Amino acid sequence: MFTLIVAMDEERNIGKNGWMPWHLPEDLKQFKARTLNHAIVMGKTTFVAIGKPLPKRRNLVVTHDLSIEEKYPGVEGVFDFQSFLKQNMDSPEEIFICGGSRIYAQALPYCMKLVISLVEGVFEADTKFPTFDESAFEVESIEKHDGFSVKILRRKVNDA
Repeated sequence: MFTLIVAMDEERNIGKNGWMPWHLPEDLKQFKARTLNHAIVMGKTTFVAIGKPLPKRRNLVVTHDLSIEEKYPGVEGVFDFQSFLKQNMDSPEEIFICGGSRIYAQALPYCMKLVISLVEGVFEADTKFPTFDESAFEVESIEKHDGFSVKILRRKVNDA
C-alpha cells in the first residue's frame, strides 16, 4: 500500500531551492516516527537535498542515474517509476511516497492514504504540491500541533 507523506503551506507550497521553506522540528519528528522501519520513495532531487539515506528505512530513489547505488550505499534505484507503482500497489507493506512534486503527481493515483502536514501561513517557494481530487478521500483524522496540523486522508473504496 502506498502512503503519500507531505508538508505543505496554505497555498500548497512544498519547497524552495530543493528544501522545505519552513523549519518545523516537530513535523520532522512525526515524519520520522511514521516512516521508521518502512520503505520510503523519493526523487533524486529530494534525496540529494537530504544528502544521505535515512536510517532504519529502505531508501528507494527514483532516477535515471544507473550508478546511484554505487554513489550512495544504502540506496536502491527505481529506474522505471510507473512499473514500480503498478507492481507494488497491492503490497501489504506500507510504502511512503516522500516527494518531490513530480513523484507526488505520478504516485497520487496509486496512494490509498495521504498524510498531509498543513503548515500555517504562506511561504516563498518554487515548488507546489499537485492539485488532486480531495473528494476521492475521506478525512480519517486531524492532529493539531504548534504551527501545523497533520491531516490523514484515506481513499474512498468503491463498493460497486
